[in-house]
Amino acid sequence: MTTSNDNSKSTKILQDAVDSSIQHYQAVENFLDEHADELAPENARRIREKNIHLKHSIQGLQAEIKNETTP
Repeated sequence: MTTSNDNSKSTKILQDAVDSSIQHYQAVENFLDEHADELAPENARRIREKNIHLKHSIQGLQAEIKNETTP
């Protein structure tokens, strides 16, 4: 059985991961906005796909945080 302190620690770790992932996601989006036309189309497509996967991961982490914090 987990305690509320354990949940609080887990939530903090998850939130740190979300924050870091969002920063990375935004940095990649900014890079693509500025430089996508300089990349080979296939490379730009792959980077966009990876960022979509990252966005889905962020959403999953956010859902997990919600589950941790919902009584």
